[in-house]
Amino acid sequence: MKLDKMEYSQNEGLPNSWRLEGCQLGDINLIVGKNASGKTKILRVIDTVADLLSGDADLKGNRASRQWTLNFIASDGRTENYFLKVQNERVVREKLDIGSKTYLNRQESGEGIIWAAQLNQYIGLAEKSLKPDSKGKLTTRESRKN
Repeated sequence: MKLDKMEYSQNEGLPNSWRLEGCQLGDINLIVGKNASGKTKILRVIDTVADLLSGDADLKGNRASRQWTLNFIASDGRTENYFLKVQNERVVREKLDIGSKTYLNRQESGEGIIWAAQLNQYIGLAEKSLKPDSKGKLTTRESRKN
């Protein structure tokens, strides 16, 4: 699985906002720019979302509003699109599409759906938001059938 394209925003609408648009990645990438232009920040954005997706993230202590839009390409050419929005240490919006199928869609209200492959059906989500556990890993507390 290869990260193909990424967009990111942080603290949108505030004086300290930062935005990365249309960051297209290849097999080998070179990030060039003047001092304090955001080169390291781009790497930190990628590292942070990788930690979130692998379960190694700690959202505690970072109250920034952050939003990622990620496009992946699998070795078989299949596309995966992932959207994640975090506010005040909580995941408030999340969506995962693989090909043309939506596997996860959590709205800001906390309600949504997730595809349960073993049941061959969608399950409704009732949780108001994903919350970090004591180690900062993202967990849900409840789910209900649609």
